Amino acid sequence: MDARTLAGKSLFFVLICVFVSGFSRAFGPENNLVGVIIIVLALTMLSRDLSVRPVWNLGVVTACTLAMGAFSFLSVWTGNPYMGAVLNFSFVFGACFYAMHDLNSPMHFPFLLGYAFMLSVPVTAEGLPLRLLALVAGSVFVVGLNVLFHYASKGRREREGMAAICEEVASLCVSVKAGAATDTGRLDELCGRMDGYLYERLKSRFLSRPGDRRMLDIVVSLQVVGTVVSLRERDPAVLDGIADIANRMSSYQKGEDMQPLLDSIDSFLRDRPESDPETRAALRLLRDQLWRLSFSTSADRFDTADIPASFRIGTVLRESLRRDSARFTFSFRMALMFSLCAFVWQYTGDDNAKALAFTTIAMVQPYLEGTARRAALRLVGTVAGILAAIASLVVAGGDLAVLTVIMLVSNYVFTVVSPKRYDVMMGFVTLSSLLTAIMTNPPETILTERVAFIFAGVLIASVANRVILPYRLSDENSVLCRRYLGITLEQIRCLGESADGRQDRLTETALILKAATVSSKIRTNLTQRADLPIRVLLSRQDRVTTGIALVSRSLSTAGSECRSLVRGMVSGFDPGSRTDVRVPDTSGLDQKESDLVSQTADVLNGYLRDSALLGVVGKRGRQL
Repeated sequence: MDARTLAGKSLFFVLICVFVSGFSRAFGPENNLVGVIIIVLALTMLSRDLSVRPVWNLGVVTACTLAMGAFSFLSVWTGNPYMGAVLNFSFVFGACFYAMHDLNSPMHFPFLLGYAFMLSVPVTAEGLPLRLLALVAGSVFVVGLNVLFHYASKGRREREGMAAICEEVASLCVSVKAGAATDTGRLDELCGRMDGYLYERLKSRFLSRPGDRRMLDIVVSLQVVGTVVSLRERDPAVLDGIADIANRMSSYQKGEDMQPLLDSIDSFLRDRPESDPETRAALRLLRDQLWRLSFSTSADRFDTADIPASFRIGTVLRESLRRDSARFTFSFRMALMFSLCAFVWQYTGDDNAKALAFTTIAMVQPYLEGTARRAALRLVGTVAGILAAIASLVVAGGDLAVLTVIMLVSNYVFTVVSPKRYDVMMGFVTLSSLLTAIMTNPPETILTERVAFIFAGVLIASVANRVILPYRLSDENSVLCRRYLGITLEQIRCLGESADGRQDRLTETALILKAATVSSKIRTNLTQRADLPIRVLLSRQDRVTTGIALVSRSLSTAGSECRSLVRGMVSGFDPGSRTDVRVPDTSGLDQKESDLVSQTADVLNGYLRDSALLGVVGKRGRQL
């Protein structure tokens, strides 16, 4: 670490201390922990771009923090641990379910940590208004800091990220042509980062930001091309053509005109029929989405104004609350375990039992992969933190001033070092929590009871991960992909009914919402475990789903001959066929209706291709 980085992190630590001190002066010492919670929340949320809709996001963050304060107050104020368990379960489930969209960036954590802090340091009814006011002020700070951090860099980050992907694809072409060994590690990292950023924006406005969805497909297309180059493409002319496309794409991201890029793709598709089929399919998708990105129209959006909001919301909720969702299973598991541990704490009145709830927050995981290792690292970190706490007691001799200095130094080191290893991180967290408890309770009871509760919490949470709605990413992705294709097949059936004049808007809308929710579940899983075949299948299925919806909507204004051709194609469609659907003779139709028939063939063939790819995805040792 250089001197500049050290100075920057030191200044950052000082500013945090100043903020918490100022927050305490403004809202009273009973809200010291609220200031700490706000800092943790602000830092965690810097990984998310709240500048997309700042007013809406301010309302959401404020609602969440106010719910945190209100539910924690009621849980303690009722004096009934059973009612407290119901309130605790409700808040924790809601917070996890709302906040968990990305398995790599657990946004639920600061909300749950803050809730546990507020349960441990409750306020009276007279102090509640001031605490709620402190939470509102803190929410304004969180969103304001985020908007300042992201607003200026938003467009630049997207362009630079896409340019970096293109440059990596071009670099792979050069390396392969030179005979050097290659791998897709950096390409996968760049695409994953870009995918996460775009998805964060996309999910904030369901089906109303088609440009973001197209950018996701462009990222997938570039990743597929780069992967094929690294694995098996060795034709020098093909490699030169791909490198030219990648370089022109990079130039486009830096402000040059798009037309040379489109011409380069067209030239490649026309002149390189010997290139890999996956490359050609990816480049067709890339060209199509680039063109649509530049000339998008209102037809890219789905008009659901005539569909009741209650129907749309109910459909999404029913699909979201299925057990095939990491989001639902984790929210339920976390809420159940937290409420049980908090019940023991509130029922017994033993302050040391609060360690059960805090340990649950750290140990309950959304999926099974890696939980055993995480539990072992948590135990190592806990033991290290306990030993450090014992050493601190020996050095301080019970002097609170010395203990305070030790805790400040520990937190400063934690801020400067920023440990990535989970065991080291848990060591600092355990030390900080034990020192805090020692300063407020007799130390002779702390290191025995609290440590026992920590170990009990690790054991209970580890068992819960494997018993209460366990979730495996790899297995669930295959199941979700099969469900996605099943929904698409239902859309195709509805498309035939629309062509026959029996359009069912409610059913069509329900299928679109289900498809989008399943797509969201798969994307959430992919944030943790990269799987290119799954990403390719997901991107293709998203496009097929969108295409079917657009064809169905357009049929309402199509003539009888066009509808008859579409009906014939759908009625004769065999989902198990290995032969592409052929476009019938459209010589009697105008250009718009002819395009509609061609689009119908495209989505039917898209289903067949995706069905074939699903068979590959279901096998072990997958490759494109």
